[in-house]
Amino acid sequence: MPRTPGPPRRQDDHASVPRRAGPDFIPAALPRLLHAGRYDAEDRCPLHGHAGVEILLVRRGRCIVTVGEQELPAEPNSLFVLPRRADHRHRDLGRVATSYLIVAAPPGVAGDRLRHLQLAPDERLAGWIEDIIDLRRLPGCENTVGALLLAVLARIDVLAQAMVRPPRALSLAVAHLERRLLENVPPAQLARAAGVSVSHLAELFRTHLGCPPLRWQRRRRLELARRLLAGQSMPVAEVARACGWSDANLFGRIFRAEHGQSPGRWRAVRTAGP
Repeated sequence: MPRTPGPPRRQDDHASVPRRAGPDFIPAALPRLLHAGRYDAEDRCPLHGHAGVEILLVRRGRCIVTVGEQELPAEPNSLFVLPRRADHRHRDLGRVATSYLIVAAPPGVAGDRLRHLQLAPDERLAGWIEDIIDLRRLPGCENTVGALLLAVLARIDVLAQAMVRPPRALSLAVAHLERRLLENVPPAQLARAAGVSVSHLAELFRTHLGCPPLRWQRRRRLELARRLLAGQSMPVAEVARACGWSDANLFGRIFRAEHGQSPGRWRAVRTAGP
């Protein structure tokens, strides 16, 4: 029996949008990598900005990242998301190693908010960033790099949301430390205030804030010290006492260990400007 021919099939039955063949095709929904690399040196980076979002991971050493009026201390596993065209600079406190990605992302994939996260040592996000840097120059890996970038941005959102909504026990502990910022708070007392065990509270701090409770308290005291030092009118010994250290020499050692400079030198460098 002769076969009745059907209506001619339209060319767009199977694809409503044109595609470009070849390994350099990147779906429009994927972020695009503009630049990436690693840095390992001791330097003072001048004020600058990027056309894309910068994802900056500190792998080793300490530095201060300045964005606008904010000075953000960074240590190993600190991660920054710097918005498009946000002027920023960083000052290394000794030798520093970082990995960085400059990303052009579709609207809604990466916001324009500054983010500062402290990653857990085993956080898989750090490995994805290193994979992107290694894969970026290999032929045929454009889609893989784009997919990894999408995973990186999604993971950053998850971690940022976890920081926005901390567990109640963590909020209680942080409030307790803030009220007693200049005191030496025993771990058992802090755990009782939070209603959890000492070990569980330590895990909450490491997961959400990137460090143990007493180290977090020390960072807050050092933040207060930097604000007082920036005023230039208070002697270093008075700054130490105002921040809970009766021994100015101990304060100086702690400040140098955190910032790579003595309090007096930190004040002088900041006054000198970029």
